[in-house]
Amino acid sequence: MAAVSWPASLANSLVNSVPASRTTDQAVARVCTDVVVRSLVVSDAQPVAIDYRVCKSAQGWHAYDLNIAGSWLIQTYKQDFNEKIGQSGIDGLIAFLTKFTEASAGQSATP
Repeated sequence: MAAVSWPASLANSLVNSVPASRTTDQAVARVCTDVVVRSLVVSDAQPVAIDYRVCKSAQGWHAYDLNIAGSWLIQTYKQDFNEKIGQSGIDGLIAFLTKFTEASAGQSATP
């Protein structure tokens, strides 16, 4: 999932209002502050609660996970990937992701 940059005003209000934990990502040797932003999307239909996990790093705030209807996107992908590995091994997962990425690259981001 692509990271989304957050405006400085939102980032500052998040830091001052939400208790944060400090985590270290060894792979990229960075320290970031993680927070969960809770939102409610209201339209003509029933309101939908959407939570975002965001991380503040030296480059700013970035969303890296999304929760809709009680399912975090990262957990869902982890379960899907584990199933694919169980069916066809790590090579099968890599082939699936390569095929999916190539098919997605040909689609326009606008409807």
